[in-house]
Amino acid sequence: MKERKFLVLFVFIFLFSGFVSAQDMSYSDGYHSHDGIFLRLSGGLGYSALFSTEDVVSGISTLTVLSIGGAVKKNLIVNVEFYGSKTLDYTYTTSGDLSDSFKYFDMTFSGVGLGMTYYSMPGNSYFSASVGFGAFGLQDGLMGASSEYKSKISFNFTFGKEWWVSDNWGIGVGGQLFYSPVGKTGLSYSDYEYDEDSDSYSEPEDCFVHFLAGGVILTATYN
Repeated sequence: MKERKFLVLFVFIFLFSGFVSAQDMSYSDGYHSHDGIFLRLSGGLGYSALFSTEDVVSGISTLTVLSIGGAVKKNLIVNVEFYGSKTLDYTYTTSGDLSDSFKYFDMTFSGVGLGMTYYSMPGNSYFSASVGFGAFGLQDGLMGASSEYKSKISFNFTFGKEWWVSDNWGIGVGGQLFYSPVGKTGLSYSDYEYDEDSDSYSEPEDCFVHFLAGGVILTATYN
């Protein structure tokens, strides 16, 4: 009878220890590691510019990015990114000379792209890159007038370092860079040449508008 009790107790302890070890293994797999669902929200301040060969619209701007995805293998993540910037009180310059500062004007950029994020462990530093589409807008806060520019392609680059604050959450600091070749369009009449024969303005060959923004960001990541 005693042998049967000891056998039952032994089987119970064996099964219980196997259950605990399985729980510990699953816990350690997700603890301070980059696997499974990925979510990162970042925001910061930087400088952005919409520029051509003659004109530059630039100013201090906010930078925001929302990344959603999942790990395809440990430390390697495929994610969709929604990113953008907003510039208040931008400065307009033409031919290298300061023209004016527009206090009530906004310049906005928004984009969406597909990319990858790689974490270097155990330092928990990362690099992220995505490619997608972007759109831009210049808004007159006083008169209500606006101009829109659409880009066929845009790029978003992020790098930084994070520190764990819980099993799956980390906070960090990093750098953000947006770039988009908007294409051939004019920011003002200084980008156009007057043709006397046709009595009209024509766009010069080298009038190509670019958008560039960069700055420092703070991040909060779940993974």
